[in-house]
Amino acid sequence: MKRAALLLLLLSACGEDSPSPTAPNGLAQASLSVVVETSPVVATGNPELPLRAEWRVVIRNDSNVGGRVVFVNSTLRDATSGAQARPRGALSLATDEIIARAGTDRLPAAGSLTVPCDLAFLLPSGGHAATLTVAVQVFDDNAHLIGTTIRTTVH
Repeated sequence: MKRAALLLLLLSACGEDSPSPTAPNGLAQASLSVVVETSPVVATGNPELPLRAEWRVVIRNDSNVGGRVVFVNSTLRDATSGAQARPRGALSLATDEIIARAGTDRLPAAGSLTVPCDLAFLLPSGGHAATLTVAVQVFDDNAHLIGTTIRTTVH
């Protein structure tokens, strides 16, 4: 019975009248969505030399609670073999790197933050086709840690 009451409370808190999702502690929390601009990402260069891929991660917050971006992590894997690109198939941006690239790590309430990203890489298959996975984590102003992951293709 207690679980049913809690479920009803949580469901009613997420209704149209609520401007921000509510966590079990009763405090509103940020609501994230992430997109990779220029999806699919285009890899440029000669496949026998390091290719270069550039993309922008747009973190959107549809709630009335702001926060700080903890990290933006990107991993590039060969679409044929699934192996991680080399020599560097991952990009891990923490607070300092996010501020250097985006000007801030602050995700405003009902706003967005765009973080430019790039990698120089080679794929084990020797081609351009890869899968890019981007993971984002935000610590909102009400002490909730929220994360999301998306995937896109690289050609």
